[in-house]
Amino acid sequence: MDINENGDKQKKNILREGGKNKMQVDCSKYYHFDGECEDVQKEYLKIVENYIEYYHKRANNCKYTFYIISSIKVILIALVPITQLYSDMEIMKLVSVIASTLVLALESLLGLYKLRDKWFLYRETCNILMSELRTFQVLGNCCSICRDTFEKFVLEIEGRINDEARKWIQTVRRKEEDQSK
Repeated sequence: MDINENGDKQKKNILREGGKNKMQVDCSKYYHFDGECEDVQKEYLKIVENYIEYYHKRANNCKYTFYIISSIKVILIALVPITQLYSDMEIMKLVSVIASTLVLALESLLGLYKLRDKWFLYRETCNILMSELRTFQVLGNCCSICRDTFEKFVLEIEGRINDEARKWIQTVRRKEEDQSK
């Protein structure tokens, strides 16, 4: 499988541009390559590392955004009963209405963007890809990587990425269906 001929060039470029962070793994110390496929295999393993980094970043972004919005929502909900204690003051009535409206808006945003669902989906995909990479690393340390093992690895990784894309599309469609109700 030649990445340059069959790969999606735009996705490949995006994945190569990823910066270094703690999720990045240097495959060169784990694998022993033979023959003409060495460059393609090394390039594909680098792409897999970039996918792992991409899904890790996306999962963390969704997670932290979900936590921030949820925390703000909880604080605003707690603020409403406090403002009711001082209901004789006009400003407190206004604060109560604004806080309630913001809670409603934040809840709608959480439902709209499905941050929790996306966080879990990206985290699951990242974990699966890391597991596949570790399995491949064990095989690479035990013996020289043969063409069949690498092809099985590529098919498994591509299947997992396609599965994530399918689940993401289902999440988006559910979001559109929820909005149309």
